Amino acid sequence: MCAILKTSEEASKKGATLLMRKTIGYWFLWLLLPCCNQLWAQGQASNDILAQKLVDELLAKHQAELLYLGLHLVPPNGTESVIVAATLRDKIGKKSSSADLHVLETEVPILEMKGGGGTVIKGTVIGSTVLAPLHDRKGNIIGMVNIGMSFGAGRESEAAKFARSIEQELAGEITMKLALFERAR
Repeated sequence: MCAILKTSEEASKKGATLLMRKTIGYWFLWLLLPCCNQLWAQGQASNDILAQKLVDELLAKHQAELLYLGLHLVPPNGTESVIVAATLRDKIGKKSSSADLHVLETEVPILEMKGGGGTVIKGTVIGSTVLAPLHDRKGNIIGMVNIGMSFGAGRESEAAKFARSIEQELAGEITMKLALFERAR
């Protein structure tokens, strides 16, 4: 009888110790969770390549006019032009369209004014789109950029001028094509 009592007392103590450890563990996790979320969010952002960082920065800087930005390049060891960075991240990895490739072949930008009823981004209808060659700082064509803007019909001159400024800002930040595929800092 004493042996059984001793064993159940030990079991009770072990159970209490285990319960206390679990409680402390849960409190520790509860206190640590906000820090983990912060680190996870930072880790996620740091997985972006420089191309995506440039897209995100330009969108933040020109949020009133710039609604969409997509960079089309042939990735290192790739054979086809794909979207490597974009406002709509679900577009990343998709092949460039024939219109995109036409811009690369001719090296001539295309300005398309939308007649309304187009794609809505950030609650605004894209009024105009420019497809243009993407240059590095030295002026080499390294890919293609798709610029979606809020400028509607009758504002072709403003749209073209704004798109050109976006192209120049991008070119000024791109030292060389391969740099766009490095992890952003």
